[in-house]
Amino acid sequence: MPTKVTAANGDTLCGLAIEAGFLDCAPLRADAANSAFLTRDLAAGDIVTIPDIDVREVARGTDATHTFVAENAPPVRIRFTHGSPAIKYLQDADSTVLNVSNYNTIAAGRNANVPFPDQFEFQQPGHDDPDTFKVEVVDPAAGGTVNVVLEAMKPLYQLELDSNQLVVTGHIPFGDSVPTPDMRKIDMECKKVRSSVSFRSRYLRLVVDEKDFEAAPGQTLLVSDMADGLGSGSPVDNDTVEILDQQVRASYTRTACPGAAPNKCTVRAQLPIGEDRKRVRIAFHVFKSTRGGTPILNLTTQNMRRRLFKWWRRYYAQANLAPTLVAPGVEFIDPPDENMLVIGQDSGTSASGKTAKGPTASTLTVTISASSLPTGSQAIVASLTKGMTPLDVGEAVVAVLPAGFKGELHENSRAFNAKNGSCDLLITANDGSPITLKASTDDTSLRLKGAIQIARVSPGITNPAATGADKVSSDATTVGLMPSTIDLRRIIYCSQGSADCINVYVIAAQMTSAAGIAFVPGDDLKDDFRARVPLRHSIVVAGIGMDGTDNFPAILPHECGHILGDVFHVEKFDSHHKTEVMTQNALPQDNLVNAPKRLCDLPVQVTYGMFSTSQAVPGTAIDRTTSSVKRFRERSNELTEGF
Repeated sequence: MPTKVTAANGDTLCGLAIEAGFLDCAPLRADAANSAFLTRDLAAGDIVTIPDIDVREVARGTDATHTFVAENAPPVRIRFTHGSPAIKYLQDADSTVLNVSNYNTIAAGRNANVPFPDQFEFQQPGHDDPDTFKVEVVDPAAGGTVNVVLEAMKPLYQLELDSNQLVVTGHIPFGDSVPTPDMRKIDMECKKVRSSVSFRSRYLRLVVDEKDFEAAPGQTLLVSDMADGLGSGSPVDNDTVEILDQQVRASYTRTACPGAAPNKCTVRAQLPIGEDRKRVRIAFHVFKSTRGGTPILNLTTQNMRRRLFKWWRRYYAQANLAPTLVAPGVEFIDPPDENMLVIGQDSGTSASGKTAKGPTASTLTVTISASSLPTGSQAIVASLTKGMTPLDVGEAVVAVLPAGFKGELHENSRAFNAKNGSCDLLITANDGSPITLKASTDDTSLRLKGAIQIARVSPGITNPAATGADKVSSDATTVGLMPSTIDLRRIIYCSQGSADCINVYVIAAQMTSAAGIAFVPGDDLKDDFRARVPLRHSIVVAGIGMDGTDNFPAILPHECGHILGDVFHVEKFDSHHKTEVMTQNALPQDNLVNAPKRLCDLPVQVTYGMFSTSQAVPGTAIDRTTSSVKRFRERSNELTEGF
């Protein structure tokens, strides 16, 4: 009597037939009860009718041993596996998740220093990379090779009203919805291995850009973004499609299936991308060329979104990190006034309370120029006493501000050779009108070079240092790195972002020899040396890495890496420094396969310069070897949230 079987995901008529003892699906196709399944794949929950087997007897002598071959065992199937050097093929463990490759696409081995193998069967260099995978087909009726289709699957999203969050509701092929669908769907060969029924592909990798896809033909699948930066305003747009929300599907159409093309039985396997996924919170603050004017370099919201959701997303998919844009999202801000008084830069100098003339008490004079003042300017005088710290001096100035003005004080973390932290005092008019400052002092300590300064910086010029503000330095071991330079601090004070996200400040200039600079958190240091809010988790980047082109794609990911990993750079003596995102090399304009775009993961490690609390001299950089992915994920909890 026929039986009824409920199909599960991935089941086919051939598979169910073979499990029931038939050679193929012909008996099931002949049964009228299964007519609905002859022109489509089975879906979970379909009720398939299995006809009775025609049992017959074969006469054989009783005094001899007879061999019977089960021509339908094992059942036809397809799966993902990493493989192993010693376990029998059919006993290798199934893969349950796939990961974006961390390796240079053309490299393999435990230290990524030998060619990526393109042979079938087991290859130790390919096996050494834990993110490689293989597709295995089992088909007793197939010949020496079989063909498999490997494709990226696009996530479908739906807005969940209760949480106001987008949730993934399913996956479909990308099809023609992207410029490079051929890279997201590849035909590949699986070759029979020593097992008589098992067919394995070459070692495969998931990659996120076209250059990597082209570097190892037939062994890479593109799992990339669709970002255009437009942000349509609806819950789902091209920027929404996340690499780590995609899945990968492998399909094998059984050539021996009696069904007519294109309705032959096809077995499929499908896996998610990424494990323990996290989102990194990021916000953009883009400067205008003038107060109330247009954005510098005509940079737009679309530029910022595209850089984030295309290049940042591609680089950090290697670490199972994805970007999320948080308030204020992308904002455009006026350039700073010359209204910041800096006391004790780098030195943290205290006031002596004395003048060069002897017992006379010392003072600090600040001249405020503003349209709201009756005469256009006004000088205020703060009295100083011995031992006043930079913060004390700042408070003394605030205490004598004229009506209609207010002061905002920021005590900076200590420079490594300083007793006190410097102090930044921003003086603003209550009516919002622009002001400028001048300052002078007769205090014998504060008259020392650089102890009293006014920040004068324009984010729209060629080089911030040219305005008289401190020279921007990208040297991680420079004394005063944590409080950093006056111009950078003034830029960040223009719009003080939340401390639980990376705040990106975009200026026109290429700063000295750097296209960006970051306030490394310094969490390995004692508290008074660590970067403080609002400077903490802030980076300043040049507009050349944030425009509408694909030039200099690594600038934004690189500077964010300083924050996420609390690191400086991969040391130049390290064999991987040229290909790691955090290289000391000048970042290239392109994204070639050998470009610095990798975040190494075990077994590969690299040597970083970073801070350590165990040093005799606070703040001196040390070298430490680690996995980039491990370091970045462990150090970024303050900035991340779950999917």
